[in-house]
Amino acid sequence: MVETVCMPAKFSALCRKLTKDQRGIVEKIGLGSLLTIPSMPIQRMLVEKLVENFNVVDRTFTIQGHTLSISPWDVYCILGLQDKGEKIEISRKQADRKWFNLYKQEGDTAITLKYLEERIPKEADGDHFARLFVLYAVGTILAPSSKGYVSSCYLELVVNVSRIKGLNWARFTLEHLLENLALFKSSRRTGLAGNLALFQVWFFEHFQAAGDGLEYAKHQHPLIRNWDEDKVIKRARLQAIKKFGAEKVVIELEPNETKVCTGNDNLRQANGGQYNEGRRHENFENEDWNENVQQEEVNGDNLRYGTKDEETKMKETMESVGLLLKRCPEFHTVVQMLIAGSTMSTNYDWKQCDSSGSSKLRESHSNVQNGSERASPADNKDKSEKAKSCQEPGTAFEREVFSSDLSSSTKRKIHFFLSPTLVQKVKTRIDRQPSKVCKSPYAGIKQKRVSKPKMNSAKQKSVSKTKTNIASVGVLTKGLKLNDLELHAISYVCEEMAIHPKKNLVRVGISQLDATSLKCLVAPVEGNTTEKWLHSGIINSYGTMLNSDRNNNNAEMKHAVSDAQCQWICKVGRAWIKSGRPHWRLCLELAQELLGADMVFLPMNTSNTHWWLCVLHPGRNEFQVLNSFNWHIDYEQETFELRCGIHSILQAILNSSEKLASRWNNYDILKWDVVVKDNIPRQYDACSCGIFTIKYMQYWNGRELTNMFSQTDMETIRKRMPAELIMTPLNEITSSKDHVLAM
Repeated sequence: MVETVCMPAKFSALCRKLTKDQRGIVEKIGLGSLLTIPSMPIQRMLVEKLVENFNVVDRTFTIQGHTLSISPWDVYCILGLQDKGEKIEISRKQADRKWFNLYKQEGDTAITLKYLEERIPKEADGDHFARLFVLYAVGTILAPSSKGYVSSCYLELVVNVSRIKGLNWARFTLEHLLENLALFKSSRRTGLAGNLALFQVWFFEHFQAAGDGLEYAKHQHPLIRNWDEDKVIKRARLQAIKKFGAEKVVIELEPNETKVCTGNDNLRQANGGQYNEGRRHENFENEDWNENVQQEEVNGDNLRYGTKDEETKMKETMESVGLLLKRCPEFHTVVQMLIAGSTMSTNYDWKQCDSSGSSKLRESHSNVQNGSERASPADNKDKSEKAKSCQEPGTAFEREVFSSDLSSSTKRKIHFFLSPTLVQKVKTRIDRQPSKVCKSPYAGIKQKRVSKPKMNSAKQKSVSKTKTNIASVGVLTKGLKLNDLELHAISYVCEEMAIHPKKNLVRVGISQLDATSLKCLVAPVEGNTTEKWLHSGIINSYGTMLNSDRNNNNAEMKHAVSDAQCQWICKVGRAWIKSGRPHWRLCLELAQELLGADMVFLPMNTSNTHWWLCVLHPGRNEFQVLNSFNWHIDYEQETFELRCGIHSILQAILNSSEKLASRWNNYDILKWDVVVKDNIPRQYDACSCGIFTIKYMQYWNGRELTNMFSQTDMETIRKRMPAELIMTPLNEITSSKDHVLAM
């Protein structure tokens, strides 16, 4: 199950502890709507299922054939945060130590959420309280991460308290959420970060389940205030039963009947230029105005009940249709014409589908009726055929439902779905042609046994499989420019995968790679991204090859650290952070490797989901970061344990009697600048991060890449790697080389 980090329940519990004066300060800085967030649980399985429907490229969700996106307008409707003000830019520079020490607990190395929870209710100073509250809101709701602390990079946002209200928090939390959804979808991270409370309520409000009894029309603004623990659990349970079978799809939420000005072009323009919070209980001095409001509430109730009557009639009509089809399936066409006629007789505007799949608004009832009197029989026939094509079971049609209940003043555009009857489902299954592709694994075994030719010898078996693999290699490498040796290496790997998947084909240094480990290099171009994830042994093998090239060329001394060593250094750093004592195990050997190089490459593996590269450059006193994904994170905090580990090892060696040859001048890497390199090639898929990391190590000289590459080169590079690994002089398994050369 996916791990989530958004904590609305904790945030709500803290808000309940605030005094009246503290709540006034929150209102003053423009975040008062967050105080309405209830103690809402995050439904992990539901959230994970929703992410599967996320399109990383255009940042939309495709659910039940409907493509919707989370917009800044949705953020306002759900959280009450306006999409206006100064865009929030997070700087990667080191935070001011003065402010950092002021808002962290003594002895801690970060601003922990636990410390903020203890300090906020007790804080008497208004400015300090405002800063603490914003940091806590960022760490739990607006931009939560998988860590238990708030990144120090957010301190610059709260230093000037008067500036907080002018920041665009709506756009900030939305961008952070979408970036984390894309990252989770692309790199399969185990933890899902971002404003999941917003994400969850967005789905509940846009895809409404029939029969849940939640009365969406009565929901108050902001909409998140209506989703307490009981409602969320009830809705999630119903969702598990329905399996994303929403009966109503709300295309657009509107918290007010009047237009609203948000200072953003893609949102509504206002008449008065102000947001109307639309709360249920507001005091007004004009009594006549209040009487008009009460009269409008009564009219709104009548309208809502009238709407329910229409829905009840429609439901009864559909039940009658189902019964008729069950008894007389041959009347299917006639019934569809009746349905089309009944929908045309209402006073609402409907969407009519033409034969090409496009949609047009129908005319009103009077126009349709007058037109039908003048139409010829042929025209009527054409209209009935169009109506029939539009009303097939499972298709959707729309109408707008207005509710003037003043607690929400919500207008929703809704899709109604006509579910197929049982007779139609059975008829569809009966008429379905049997698949020519074997889907059952047992049937596949039977077919294999029947069609499998008898082999007279192991040699004949090997020859047969080799021919098959050579044929498949053409499919795997279609459109790629590869030489014969590279093609033979791919064919050899495919052959061993079929016969001996656990057979070691490559042994470079301490890394051993069997056929299964090399499967990611021979995966189809359009294959599953999970099959293309690079094994850590491949990264380590190329690191060993890089170190070997360094020994043959003394002009530029580079050293690549293995993945296991990077993880060990992080453990050393964690121990040093807690105890302040260095870890001596293997320190001497590693320190000599580091100090003897002009550049040190540290491949980083984030939860077995993403590869990226850190570079130690002592000549420039820089800790460089090269990431094929354009992450907007605090790299200084992300690499803190790694830098502390290296720092503790070097300090331990320098304070000992050991004398090591060194090419470094400055050993205090905690004072080096953390520099994120931006002008580098980026990946645009979910599986090439390992290859980008290898190429960074091969071509980075500390300032730029000596040889450029791009995403379009990735498949060619991937298919060349089997030959490079098998044929390298460092490969101790010579039988693999001999086999490839003999092909």
